[in-house]
Amino acid sequence: MAYPQPARTPLLALAARLRTSACDTATGRYDLVHYRQWNKPARHGAAVREVVRWRGDDRSGGQLATQHPTGVVPVTHDWWRPGDLYNVGPITPFTRTDMLRVDLGINKPSPADPTEVLANLAYLATWYSPRRDGRAAAFTVLAGLSPLTYYPGVVDRSGRPGIAVAATSGGRRALLVLRPDTGEVLAYESARLGPIGWRAQTYLLYLAHSHATRRWWQPAARPRSATPSPPLVPAAATALAADNAHALSHHDDPRSHSMTATAPTQRYQFRNSPHQLHPLQEMLDPVTLDDLTRLGVNPGHTALDVGAGAGSIAQHLCELVGRSGKVIAVDIDTSMLNPTEVLDVYQRDLRTQPLPVEPGTIDIATARCVLEHLPNRHLLLHQMINALRPGGHLVLGEIVYAPVSAHAPVDSDNELITRVVHTILDVLAGRGVDLHWGDKVPSVLLANGFEQVHTHWVAETWAGGSAGCRLYADNVTQLRDRLLAEDLSHDELDRFAELMADPAVLVRGYQFASTTARKPH
Repeated sequence: MAYPQPARTPLLALAARLRTSACDTATGRYDLVHYRQWNKPARHGAAVREVVRWRGDDRSGGQLATQHPTGVVPVTHDWWRPGDLYNVGPITPFTRTDMLRVDLGINKPSPADPTEVLANLAYLATWYSPRRDGRAAAFTVLAGLSPLTYYPGVVDRSGRPGIAVAATSGGRRALLVLRPDTGEVLAYESARLGPIGWRAQTYLLYLAHSHATRRWWQPAARPRSATPSPPLVPAAATALAADNAHALSHHDDPRSHSMTATAPTQRYQFRNSPHQLHPLQEMLDPVTLDDLTRLGVNPGHTALDVGAGAGSIAQHLCELVGRSGKVIAVDIDTSMLNPTEVLDVYQRDLRTQPLPVEPGTIDIATARCVLEHLPNRHLLLHQMINALRPGGHLVLGEIVYAPVSAHAPVDSDNELITRVVHTILDVLAGRGVDLHWGDKVPSVLLANGFEQVHTHWVAETWAGGSAGCRLYADNVTQLRDRLLAEDLSHDELDRFAELMADPAVLVRGYQFASTTARKPH
């Protein structure tokens, strides 16, 4: 048979072998993953990160991470109590084909990009140790993807022999290396085509995938401080007291850089996955980039991106500040952020940990779709304000409540779309998300003496299959259990997903409020 060859037949054969194999010997409810990651950005050299991570089905987890260069924090110990780890779901997607297809990016009306699918599978492998049935399900899904190429004999960077599945699209190549007997992921490489051939940009080497009956480690519980934090400004304290009382009841030690063992119950309501972040970027980046262009970010500036997600705004800020500047990106899940000479990446749970910046050191600070989800939103905004230099700018964006309307060929579908989207908003509000926060931001900034406060609201119709409707569909997937508890049925949610992929459907999208303001000199 030709070498290489189409991947469909070998993948189906591997899946069939795994379903009857006894290749899994480790047991336990906790997934253990150990991987090493090399990144080589086009301009800023290489970065290396090594992570040992465990996660439980109760959304608890921990990790030890080391990274180089040391322009970022070189060693971090992170711990998530049960319920806190929201960037991965409580149920592994490898147990449900529908969830797996969503997480791999195959649930789209247009053909899936095979390089994106392999990248998504590599990302899942940094969090999960799927059992043989789950691996078999993944390979069966991949077998239906075209075009994929199979290589029967390859070696990863550690010298381990394996088989490989590769895809090429738009000058990008993705390569996934697998153990031929167990189907476990050994390595992943993403490369770009340049003037002298393919050049690797990211390489992931999976050193261990296993399971355990006990947590790998956890810190001793530590009581939280009961010291009250100061109000934003004395004049605004009374007006904000009702909305801010629970947020200002505890004080974060600004010297602490480790995650506390106790965290508030309220958290960001969606997983930090590509299927959530990429549609948001596609829809909202043009708005944020226009704001940054209008404000004028210059070479040599220092920028702060709070809740950096997949890093599109952080990357744009890096381009604006240049090699003489600095960008600080902060998120609870930094797995999609690659540190460089310009970009420093900090993993922080901002409900319990302070921003990793000194007062008066930031020229521009951004936060998008973050503060409304956090119970301490006023305290976090206070930290951002303190971090700004006199004359520095804020760019704050949030989804805000607005009525929903839909236009589908069948009236009953219009009613269903409206009911599902309104229920999504009701569920979020019931979980502590302030869907009016974006409307309140201008008043809060004016009360703190900010100048040139400007807010503009953006809302438009989304057609089925667009980024916005993909976001709606992903929201339903992630909130499915809660939506079912609100008297929506499985059939109704499945129908909603179909409508979000139908180009004949138009629906009013989420309304986005973007506010810019300048700190007085």
